[in-house]
Amino acid sequence: MKRFSDFIDFTAEEFAANESFQSYVFRSNEEAIAFWEEFIKNHPEKLSEVLEASHLLSVLTFRPSKFRTQDKLSEVNRLLSSISKHEAKSKETKEITGLTGRSWWTHSLLHSRRNRFAAAALAISVVCFLWFNLRARLSEPQDITYEAGYGENVTYILPDSSIVTLNGNSRLVHKGNWADSLPREVWLDGEAFFDVKHKTTKQSARFIVHIPELDVEVLGTKFNVFNRNDKANVVLNSGKIKVRIASKDTSSVVMMPDEAIEFSRKDLTVKKRRVKAEVLTSWRNRVLIFEKTPLSRIGEMIEETYGVHVIFTDDVNTGEELEGTVPSEKLETLLTVLAKSSNLHITRQENRIIISKHDQKTKNH
Repeated sequence: MKRFSDFIDFTAEEFAANESFQSYVFRSNEEAIAFWEEFIKNHPEKLSEVLEASHLLSVLTFRPSKFRTQDKLSEVNRLLSSISKHEAKSKETKEITGLTGRSWWTHSLLHSRRNRFAAAALAISVVCFLWFNLRARLSEPQDITYEAGYGENVTYILPDSSIVTLNGNSRLVHKGNWADSLPREVWLDGEAFFDVKHKTTKQSARFIVHIPELDVEVLGTKFNVFNRNDKANVVLNSGKIKVRIASKDTSSVVMMPDEAIEFSRKDLTVKKRRVKAEVLTSWRNRVLIFEKTPLSRIGEMIEETYGVHVIFTDDVNTGEELEGTVPSEKLETLLTVLAKSSNLHITRQENRIIISKHDQKTKNH
């Protein structure tokens, strides 16, 4: 069983060579993802090595084909291992040359030459394999996609070392060729919390989050962006950001900490208000903090994040406001705590969540 202490002294190269770490980088194994995300949280001093190792592996991210990336890495490792074995065997043959006469020496020499030829052929194969795939990757950079499924809360490290946490049912995309001479740009569908690393280069200092009708531009700060259906909002935790609104006058709004911008795509209205940013972005810590939050909005949040359909019965006042803190890591836990902390009866029928008022007579018995 893997322990955090087993990896404390790892270098970037050792991280990159570790199969579990590779599975984390390529998002191919849920157990590995959970382990390394927890490792990073508990050992932030290893973040630089983790980032360097992630970059090393990204160099070997080839164009999509019928083989998965990890399969290609395994194939390369197998070929390199074969070369090492051939070289070791060849060296052993040389050391015992001459012990059994001319005929054995001739056979050994031929065998050694065959080993060298085989090793050379394998080496050429590896170089060609890497070169053609890398050249294709460089000539046609592929978009990089990060995702969080329904009910998930996933943290990713971007190429510039910025950190993004995706809420459930969210997707983030950026071009594969982030360069210092270009702004850093991402496209978001869903909800994400950003901790952007400040850059000193004039062009690369710009970090832009694109969503329909809005562009959020920052230098280095912490903020939340929500983009679903006809609603969008931006909440600023720290720093300073500029929100550009794609309207006729291409207007922009500058935001300060603990401010929120709410945008409606239905009527193209923009509202700016003071908020408690830590409350509105509490989801990233796997809790939801309600402060006079209407039941209707709570129902929307459950639908958006967990992919279920919420139904309120006629006896429920959806405008009723709730206050409190509930864990959000698991839907069942959230529903249980929500029901116990309010006068609500909540049941689940497959993909439907039914919320009704408690029958007081039943409740008292």
